[in-house]
Amino acid sequence: LTYIQAELQLSTAGVGSLLAAYPQILGLSLESNVRPTIEYMRSIGVPIHKSVKRHPQLLGLSLDSNLRPTVQFLSDLGVDVGRAAGISPAVLSLSLDSNLRPTVAYLQSIGMANLGRALSTHPTILSLSVAANLRPKVDYFLRIGLGRAPGGLGAQLDAYPALLTLSLDSNIQ
Repeated sequence: LTYIQAELQLSTAGVGSLLAAYPQILGLSLESNVRPTIEYMRSIGVPIHKSVKRHPQLLGLSLDSNLRPTVQFLSDLGVDVGRAAGISPAVLSLSLDSNLRPTVAYLQSIGMANLGRALSTHPTILSLSVAANLRPKVDYFLRIGLGRAPGGLGAQLDAYPALLTLSLDSNIQ
């Protein structure tokens, strides 16, 4: 815990909060898990203090099975992973097969071409359910004619990705 406290610049109370949020941290190996994970995230520009404090489960992810493949996938899309993780650190813990790939495939299918920019600034889009959240919004946007706007719906969402993060019932309709 001393290493984590120093790396994350935590007070004693901050360590207590971290333990309350993720007690499994006590079972993690410093040398084979915690230190390499912090070093890797730092090397790709993730703001460690902010990200781990907000989502301590990052420390329990496997570098080879989880973090590296996720970072590679996002980087290949042009996502600034450090920036995205600073905004929403949980994005690094999303499943490639259950969350990231299906969501990205859907966004591409509706014509979004600049996913790197959109997901760097609004990474929470990746945590939204396609069926329950994104598709109903897209259907609504198409019903009100956003698909006829210059460049079509994809271009409009590339320019204003925050539209996808708004509540359909509370903010859009």
